[in-house]
Amino acid sequence: MAVASQVNVVVELSEPVTAVRPLGAEAEVTTVRFFADEPATLVAALRPAQEKAA
Repeated sequence: MAVASQVNVVVELSEPVTAVRPLGAEAEVTTVRFFADEPATLVAALRPAQEKAA
């Protein structure tokens, strides 16, 4: 099911990482935006990694 550009999770990285785009080009990214069916569950799973990095 297409989500049509809807975003309900935004992850801001502490430093840039290299991402490969769908057509193979590379880009430095500091923010990742996407849609998650259960955003609260995702954020709860990511929070321990955030606390460890702090």
